[in-house]
Amino acid sequence: NVASDTQANDFNGPRAIAYSDTAPIASLLAVADTRDHAIRLVNSGTATWSLVALGLTLEPGDIATLAGLESAAGLPIASTFPGQGDGGLATAAALDSPEGVAFMPQGVLLVADTLASRIRAINLAPTSQMVGSTTLTPGEIQTVLSQTEPRAIAFDALHGVAVACVGSSSGLLKTSSVIAWNTTTTNLSNAFGGSLAANGTTTIGTSAFKNTDAARGIAVDPATGDVFFAVRN
Repeated sequence: NVASDTQANDFNGPRAIAYSDTAPIASLLAVADTRDHAIRLVNSGTATWSLVALGLTLEPGDIATLAGLESAAGLPIASTFPGQGDGGLATAAALDSPEGVAFMPQGVLLVADTLASRIRAINLAPTSQMVGSTTLTPGEIQTVLSQTEPRAIAFDALHGVAVACVGSSSGLLKTSSVIAWNTTTTNLSNAFGGSLAANGTTTIGTSAFKNTDAARGIAVDPATGDVFFAVRN
């Protein structure tokens, strides 16, 4: 544990986990601690990891809160407006029931900030990184895409495309869609049966499910770019 972060290992309804096997964030685990409105970071490797901009140093086995706020009594606080903390350090940002996380190979963590209806990016690299049309300095968090209730996210490093399960409610039905988002500055001429503009999105699947049944998990085949998603019930 990190001595200054006594709440980080008290999970409450975590919904997703992601692992990075590429430098500069090799062996890091990110956990979407949904009911605590937080993202936890775990060093699962054998070497110390640190990011000066965030003031974080994780020894092997350490866990710390990367994003998410608490009250003076140590209780989790949901964001009071979407994207709260954007443009600042991730450790000072608030979230609202995040349900998805995915690493990009250059050292950026994508977060499905579910009830805030935002996909947000956190730069864990020691240098500035670009995601879509957004440049992030080290440690910075920014909204990079607005989508209704994103519940899962994955990254296709082969093509530079992020895919996510999103949805909206209407009566007894919840419409779930799987979207693809081109995070690069180059147009993709052959993506999901058509072209995908730089920083553009496209819907690659839509279904309606009763009550709260919806697409909740998503993954990408790293060799082919094929997308797989799981539908609850």
